[in-house]
Amino acid sequence: MVALGGAAVFGVGLNERTALVIQGAAASVHGPAVRGVYFYEHSGSAEMFPGVALTMDVMRRLRIAAGGSVAWPPDFGSAGTDEIAVREGVVGNL
Repeated sequence: MVALGGAAVFGVGLNERTALVIQGAAASVHGPAVRGVYFYEHSGSAEMFPGVALTMDVMRRLRIAAGGSVAWPPDFGSAGTDEIAVREGVVGNL
């Protein structure tokens, strides 16, 4: 994950056999119908230490299914965004 725009931390997750193509101000997802791309945004602090499980209180997640597209960079205020948390290395819904 890296800083992007106003986000403190931004990440991209891709399913197997899935491609994310970014051209100008648009991003499109290509691959089998059941696949997709996940964008993550965390605006709080993010610290990692060796041997300590990751904890991040609130992250926003946006899924774009194969065949779909989104403006680049993605708008986390759009419909379809959900909030998740990582607690001691385990991802879950809020």
